[in-house]
Amino acid sequence: LASNGGTTNVPINVSTGSMSRPRTFDSTDVPKAIPDNTPAGVTSVVNAVGGGRISSVDVTIGSITHTFDSDLQIELTSPDGTTVRLFDRNGSSGDNLTNTVFSDSASVAISAGAAPFTGSFIPAQPLSAFKGQHAGGTWTLTVRDLAGADTGTLNNWGLSISRITCN
Repeated sequence: LASNGGTTNVPINVSTGSMSRPRTFDSTDVPKAIPDNTPAGVTSVVNAVGGGRISSVDVTIGSITHTFDSDLQIELTSPDGTTVRLFDRNGSSGDNLTNTVFSDSASVAISAGAAPFTGSFIPAQPLSAFKGQHAGGTWTLTVRDLAGADTGTLNNWGLSISRITCN
């Protein structure tokens, strides 16, 4: 503070909030066949209940069975309409994604992984794009097979959403 009498420092504490314990939501509309060589792909939804703003999102692909992973492109779209690409034709001729977690806090990029991509991976695009958006609503996972001759199935997937809470 500055005044005619001089300058002095006054400490100010401002509470900014913290991250809530993650809530997990699983898709209930699977399994679904992934159409071969079809840019529209297949979609599956998760309905996240509850309000609040997003602090972080992780995505778990419990199982995609597919006979040529580098045909696949996987994207997640938030209720607000933001789309993040998780997987972009990785894995060469390898098969399947099994217990694959996409997380910005992982230490290995998905592009450096190998089929069946078991474990945690940094997605092709950052999930932090969802930070600050409303958590509740319908989330959509899109899986595309962008080349012919191989087929697969989206068996299960889910989200883990941490929200910002005020103290």
